Amino acid sequence: MTTRPPPPPTGPVTFILLAPTSNVGGISTWTRYLLGCYDRNLMNPLHIDTAKNYEEIGKERNLRGTVLGIVHSLGILARIVRLRFTCRPRLLYTTCSGFWSFFTRDLAYVWLARGLGLPIILHLHAGNLASFFGYGPMTRWLSRRVMGGAARIVVVNRAMERRAREAYPHKTLYLPNMIGEDIFGCVARVARPADGGVRVLHMAHQSPMKGSCDIIEALALLKGRHPGLVCDLVGKGAPEHEAAIRQRIAQHGLEATVRLRPEASGDVKWKFFNDADIFLFPSHTEGFPNVILEAMCFGLPILATPVGNIREMIGIDTADPAGVLLQGVNPVSAEELARELTRLVEDPGLRARLGESGPRRVREHFVTGVVMPRIEALIVDAAVPR
Repeated sequence: MTTRPPPPPTGPVTFILLAPTSNVGGISTWTRYLLGCYDRNLMNPLHIDTAKNYEEIGKERNLRGTVLGIVHSLGILARIVRLRFTCRPRLLYTTCSGFWSFFTRDLAYVWLARGLGLPIILHLHAGNLASFFGYGPMTRWLSRRVMGGAARIVVVNRAMERRAREAYPHKTLYLPNMIGEDIFGCVARVARPADGGVRVLHMAHQSPMKGSCDIIEALALLKGRHPGLVCDLVGKGAPEHEAAIRQRIAQHGLEATVRLRPEASGDVKWKFFNDADIFLFPSHTEGFPNVILEAMCFGLPILATPVGNIREMIGIDTADPAGVLLQGVNPVSAEELARELTRLVEDPGLRARLGESGPRRVREHFVTGVVMPRIEALIVDAAVPR
């Protein structure tokens, strides 16, 4: 475990934390772990839940959503001002998901923090470079305004780190996402008969960008070749995405193979992991998907695309990787996905070897006891006047 920094001589660092907790997603998971295990001798977070519960994931922002988004952001700005004068925080820490919210809402946070005399830490949780660094002259200009006003820029994958260090070498810090060690107490895998079929699990917001449709196309190529092979697609999707997924399942006659399941949490979620043999994650874009860490804790071999920090997460360049990476991303090749899935389905020994590496990698690199002291050190250091 990583050594925690010594307590500041002036007492715990009080800071405002802007991060979601009341919705589903990797940023919310990270926030819940942080709020559950920080050292109270070092930190005193004043948390503001930024979850946009008025939005439906997967749907385009309409006029109603735009108005609600503005009202939501104004409410957060007002709370920051109130906390600044009532609790005397020493910095502002905000989690960022990219795209227009980064170029507008997060820019407002940076300007407000500057006006209030607070250093600000930007924690970039998504993996699309353009969503933070811009995809045109205007957004690139806005990106420089946001990042240029930050005291620190935290990134969760190596591609983002390389890009950020080019422009902000002294501000940029790579920190992986984290997971609590209590998850290992939920592992209760039961051996099944060798002829009991193979169960494949995909857990995400069900949508084309998460690879849901790619999985169906790959399984259509394998139809009838592996009796007992089933795949659970677990997670909520936008209504139009769920409808398209169901239509594609019916089109290929895969109703007995592919099962679209609702969003799961708690014991129901852990049962899906315990019952699965392979975790499939052909997502088109990611930052640092915590669900892969969860699958690794349960000893599941990972078959995924090389997006975000997945390559490092599963240790593909080490002697004992926890999974296999596809080559194609945009688009994902159904033929390649079917071929690599077949290799895992037909080789239980390979599945076992890859699965054994997962829990070990998580314990060594990604549990809260390793990552949290680095976050605490970052906050303590950023609060020191320069």
